[in-house]
Amino acid sequence: MYFFILLSLALGYLVETKSPLLRYLLSDTALYVGLACITGAVISSLFKRLSAKVWYDWFACGTLLVWLPYWYPNFREGSPVFFYFPLYFALISALFSLVFIKPRQQIDEQTLAFLQWLSDSGRFNPAVIVVFVCVGLYLPQHFLLYPVAMTLLVMRYALARCLLE
Repeated sequence: MYFFILLSLALGYLVETKSPLLRYLLSDTALYVGLACITGAVISSLFKRLSAKVWYDWFACGTLLVWLPYWYPNFREGSPVFFYFPLYFALISALFSLVFIKPRQQIDEQTLAFLQWLSDSGRFNPAVIVVFVCVGLYLPQHFLLYPVAMTLLVMRYALARCLLE
């Protein structure tokens, strides 16, 4: 989820510095681009057109592009939510990538079997997590729901990458 990490860091920087470029990310165009990314990622995952690595990244970037313009009017100007959430997303994605995906070759067979069981058991069903993320986006009054859902999405991404490689 390299693009997601970069987009999160860029978004946090643009919000913190109150950059003039921020108005483009707050426009309806960014919202529609985000919705297109979400829709494209979900459709491609259903038809197995893209690898998990790509569709998770598209979906996460799309939700971030929808999140900012949809939530921004509901919070006061300069709210720390728009600076800290993207930094949290970048940190958690980078941490899971470094801790779980990079050392994948060092995982023993018993642990891989457990991870496969965890994936197959339905506890981390990607469809449920995708719906959870979309519901979290839709409910800005429950402002912690979206970051929790994104954390689950990043965990599911790490699980999928560990099992696919």
